[in-house]
Parts: sequence; C-alpha cells; structure tokens
Amino acid sequence: MHLSGPPISGRSAEELVPLFRALSRQIRRTGLLSIEDIVETRIDDEFMKEGLRLIVDGEPPAMVREILQVRIRKIHKNEPRLTFIAAAITALGEGRSPERVEERCQLHLQESSPP
Repeated sequence: MHLSGPPISGRSAEELVPLFRALSRQIRRTGLLSIEDIVETRIDDEFMKEGLRLIVDGEPPAMVREILQVRIRKIHKNEPRLTFIAAAITALGEGRSPERVEERCQLHLQESSPP
C-alpha cells in the first residue's frame, strides 16, 4: 500500500478518506494482520495508531469504538477529526467493504460540517 503525501497526523479528515479506503481494500484482500506493519511504521498519528492496533489485535468493533470515544472525551475534547477517525476505524473493524468505509467517512464528514 502506498502512503504518499503529508504525514498522517497533519492530514484533515477529508484527506484521510482515501487512506481508510485503501486500508479497507488491503484488509479485504489479505486480512487484518496485513496492515500491522503499516500501522507500526507508517502511521504517525498516535490516536489512529491506537485504534488500528486494537482492530489488528482482534478487539470487537464496539469495544474499539468505546475505547476511542473515552480517549476523545478525556484527552482530546471531542475534536471532530478524531471522531471521524474513530468512526472510520470502527468501520474497518466491522469488515466493511472499501465502498462502505468511504461512504461512512463521507456521511460522518457531512454530519460534522456546519450547516
């Protein structure tokens, strides 16, 4: 999987959509464990890394969502980018297709945008 562009931690939620679609495609083709090296060596966002590690380790998506939501509330003060990341990681953990992961990302972006 090719990760070009700015560091993951510096990307906006909109810029992360292709990454989550690509991760979903990789997981679909070769399984969750196939992204372990990517998570450890290419993901520099600690919140995202934690969530992805949880799904790679086989934690149920509901538990991953709960853990990430607690982190957001306690540490990050409900930053919209982090709630987006939590929703995308949960979709990956649920085994959603790349199209459904992208759709969930886009819906989350629409919901969090000001009217």
